[in-house]
Amino acid sequence: ALKVSSESSAENARLVASFSHREGVMDRIKETLGPRDEFNIGSVGVKVGLLATGERDLYINPAPHCRLWDGCAPQAILEEAGGKMTDPHGDALAYQPDELHLVKGFVASNGVCHDAVLAKIAPFFS
Repeated sequence: ALKVSSESSAENARLVASFSHREGVMDRIKETLGPRDEFNIGSVGVKVGLLATGERDLYINPAPHCRLWDGCAPQAILEEAGGKMTDPHGDALAYQPDELHLVKGFVASNGVCHDAVLAKIAPFFS
């Protein structure tokens, strides 16, 4: 069975982020959070998979480019492993048939540090 990490602080989180679709706001978010380190790799599924196996603690995707099908299976796997995936405001992701993208972006985490991360990044998503 998959199991997420137990890291509770944003400052000690091991961040996984996009290598090829890096948004400029991500550098400012990283500076605000102050994560322990960052690993860059492709694919939403691979990044969320690293959370589900406990190898990473946090993944933030601030861009509106992610398609619904890129997020739904990784979210199911992450939540089964004990993690959490929401929009940047902490609301459930909207898998609406009239929109093909997760337009608000999303935050995926081990669940333990999720609320602390959302509180710190709130100014970037007002």
